[in-house]
Amino acid sequence: MLLLEELAANISLALTNIDQAERLSHLASRDILTGLPNAARFHDSLSMALKLRRNSLSVMLVGLQGLRDINSAHGLHIGDQVLRETAARLNTLLPEQATLARLRSSVFGIILHDNGADQASIHAQNILEAFQQPFAINGHHLYVGLRAGISLAPEDGEDADALIQHAETALSSLRPQVGQFRFYKPELQRRVKQRLQLEHDLHAALVRDELYLVYQPVVAAKTRRLSSVEALVRWRHPKLGNLSPAQFIPVAEAAGLMMPMGEWILKQACRQAVKWERSGTTGFKVAVNISVSQLRHPRFLESLDAILESTGASPEHLALVMEITESELMEDAEWATERLYQLKRRGFALSMDDFGTGYSSLAYLKRFPLDTLKIDIAFIRELETDPVSVSIVHAIIGVARALNLHTIAEGVETPEQFTRLSAYGCDFIQGYLFAPALRPDLIPDTARSPLPLQV
Repeated sequence: MLLLEELAANISLALTNIDQAERLSHLASRDILTGLPNAARFHDSLSMALKLRRNSLSVMLVGLQGLRDINSAHGLHIGDQVLRETAARLNTLLPEQATLARLRSSVFGIILHDNGADQASIHAQNILEAFQQPFAINGHHLYVGLRAGISLAPEDGEDADALIQHAETALSSLRPQVGQFRFYKPELQRRVKQRLQLEHDLHAALVRDELYLVYQPVVAAKTRRLSSVEALVRWRHPKLGNLSPAQFIPVAEAAGLMMPMGEWILKQACRQAVKWERSGTTGFKVAVNISVSQLRHPRFLESLDAILESTGASPEHLALVMEITESELMEDAEWATERLYQLKRRGFALSMDDFGTGYSSLAYLKRFPLDTLKIDIAFIRELETDPVSVSIVHAIIGVARALNLHTIAEGVETPEQFTRLSAYGCDFIQGYLFAPALRPDLIPDTARSPLPLQV
């Protein structure tokens, strides 16, 4: 009898150990936050799928954009909930036999069985369209941008490592774009390497003093006198020469460099504004562009106050202008309203950039403590040829007047555009018709008298 009891106890202990081992093995292969398979399990599943493959198979990596900003603005617990709901939404969009995993912080992996390029494209488009809808979490409507990179078997490889790497290359080649997907092509490898090199060089540029600012005049439409200057960053690359913001700002955004770069830009603009004021060059504002990643950074206001103190710049005296794009403000309008009021209380004038290209609600526009709307250059370019653009510009100026806001037309290049904008009641003009971006030492002469047309 004792022997049977001892045998039963040993069997029970063995079964318990087996059960614990299975639970540990299950936990080791799962992402704790979402419950999805993790990267190791995804790799194993892909290897097995390739061994059993009879038809085409596709690997899709889906990357989230904006999670860092959500964590900064609302806390990690909200970011975690966004990830859980992202996993749940993806699950509802995939066929039953597909494999979904969370590979790392903001990247999900998908294995689509018996799927060639056409079917993978359909799935990718469905996913991107579904994520145009926000997540409703704790009273916030939160958007995340998605991009997807896709590799195919057997075309892009027949082992798990190659397919994951190639999907990763396709995904990385899209940074910082969102709302798009891309299939792997061999030439993408070269482009990704070039972007990574530029990212490395940009880190060094901040240390080596390779960045510099130029200032584009903004003139009053009625008097043609200088009203403000917009600070624009340039990069004097040691090998590639002078680079425009379009060539490196997206790289800075994707690499998380906008906060240190933005601090440098704001500090230089403040120093220059003080220098102009002390030399007697006054009567105009200095506008500085602020990205949403800067606004959302938990140290932004602290950094801003420190820069004002160290440079001696004063928002009230120097009338520094913060320029923020419409799409950035509308990503989380409630949060944006609070942040804008924090800046307004510090004495900053506030301008909404690229107005007309986003999805502003007039109710929110009324609540934002703005001073100026900048009409997007796309509408200005077509003023002479497109009646719809004419109507849009008319409408923007009308809305601004109703809200007691000023308007700036950017990208004005022809006398005809200037004449039309003046007749419509636009307050300020910016563009090559009056002046390109200038070195700071050329601004004092520009401020002395009305600017002639550069025709």
